[in-house]
Amino acid sequence: PLPAAPPPPPSIDRAPVALSWPIDQAADDLADRPPPHRADSRAWWQIAAPAQLAAGLPLPISEPGALLRLSPQDGAPLTAEQLELVAPDGAVLPGSDALRPLPDPTHLAEAGAAFSPGTSLFTLRSDLGAGEFTLRAVTSAPALVYVLERASTTHLSLAPASELAFAGDRVRVAADLRDGDTVLSASSIEAALIAPDGARTGFTLAPAPAGGYTGELDVPAHHGPPGALYTLQVDATGANARGLRVRRSVTNALAVSLPTARLAGPVATARDDAGLRFILAVDVGAASRFGASAVLYGTNDRGQPQPIAVGQAARWLESGPGDLALEFDAAALSAAGMRAPYELRDLRFVDQGRVQILHRQARALAVTDPTL
Repeated sequence: PLPAAPPPPPSIDRAPVALSWPIDQAADDLADRPPPHRADSRAWWQIAAPAQLAAGLPLPISEPGALLRLSPQDGAPLTAEQLELVAPDGAVLPGSDALRPLPDPTHLAEAGAAFSPGTSLFTLRSDLGAGEFTLRAVTSAPALVYVLERASTTHLSLAPASELAFAGDRVRVAADLRDGDTVLSASSIEAALIAPDGARTGFTLAPAPAGGYTGELDVPAHHGPPGALYTLQVDATGANARGLRVRRSVTNALAVSLPTARLAGPVATARDDAGLRFILAVDVGAASRFGASAVLYGTNDRGQPQPIAVGQAARWLESGPGDLALEFDAAALSAAGMRAPYELRDLRFVDQGRVQILHRQARALAVTDPTL
């Protein structure tokens, strides 16, 4: 059954549209759909409660000169004078001695970085080396503690098998902790999917036969608008090649959509004086304005596939069976000088009313009919 889907905005245009435009014939090296983004991190972070900070928060540092970012949730900034660090050798150091303040982070925000009010940035004195530090502070509110080890070769990566999922889907997720090219074993690893409203769904990552960690995430019921980006987060702890304890946190995005419609059945093709049409059968579960787009490839005089044009179509469809027709102009086909076989690539099917991708396919349809 289709989950309850919010209606499209009443102002959405319902007029049908179909258009195409040629691609420069020099563009014969268009890549297939790239793999899902693999996120990589040399940082870790956590929300620390006031009691944790007062008692001392473990601060594993694997490379000298780490960057430390502190963001109290009440917006009251922490100065170096309010902080205290215990070095790996047990020496207790005032924050004003162990940490070097960086410029006001609001200046960095102008360069594209986003910081919450009250954020303070520091670097740990490089001559203090690496090892197990402890951070102490007195705060009245929890604080985000973020540690970035810019010079470290130890990183945690994270990639879903697909960047698009539907509520109720199962998505495979892969992560690995490495020091350079060396795969490390994690002493602990935790994974969660975080919805736009903050709801968390934990899932298990287990060692993979080829190294690293894999697991399957059952995408829960929707906790955000259709097409919203959810956050995949993995936190891992291990030891690097030198035996120093390291922590890493990494996030990646997963777009979660509601299955308001699907492509159904075979694609019909037709050619006349107007051009070449591909009619996509659609099964609609919740009325909306739906759209499709694709790149049409033909066969050049060397027998190689080459892009001809991009086609787009959109119109309002009520619940039940329907269709969308991708139309490629006869003039563009003639100017390209291509012949069959034809192929649709990078096919995208979207619910425009709810702003969500419903289907994306790198190699969608091959047509060998020489009469087209």
